[in-house]
Amino acid sequence: SSIKFGPNYLKHHELQETFLKNLSKNIKKKIHIKPYFYDYGWNLIKRIKKINKESKVISESDIRKLYGKYDLIITSSPTTTFLESVYLNIPVITLFKKNIWELNQSGKKIFSKLKGINIYFDNPFKAASYLNKNLNTLINKWHTQDSQQILNIFRKNYIKRNNYTSSKISNIIER
Repeated sequence: SSIKFGPNYLKHHELQETFLKNLSKNIKKKIHIKPYFYDYGWNLIKRIKKINKESKVISESDIRKLYGKYDLIITSSPTTTFLESVYLNIPVITLFKKNIWELNQSGKKIFSKLKGINIYFDNPFKAASYLNKNLNTLINKWHTQDSQQILNIFRKNYIKRNNYTSSKISNIIER
């Protein structure tokens, strides 16, 4: 389902804004934001800059060129960037409401497991609090056996491995 139009998108973006507002100053300084390539008239960059004037906005349109540059990726939906990050085993956190991004029953079940290992959040206050308290240990937590076990279940059921992956992504995987 697409939420780029209408009141659901406003609710979705307000959720993200609440998250950003509740991050510590230290983390706000470190965050680089890559908005969706088309703004649909929502003035997202302007809204983000109201929250944090120092927010760095990424202009690179090809997300694949960015994966190797960041230790943690934070997504606002269970879409391509989230899926590719999990596929590439790059630590990722996602924040969205299940009633806006609809999930089927099996999706709800696996995202509940991802919630249990602090990869999926539906509450911006909890997401910000977790990041504020755990920034220095997130990468280690991502690579724990418990987290990888759940991530492997997610990969097996929701991400198709492509044997013809471009050499750029293959190079990232092998690093």
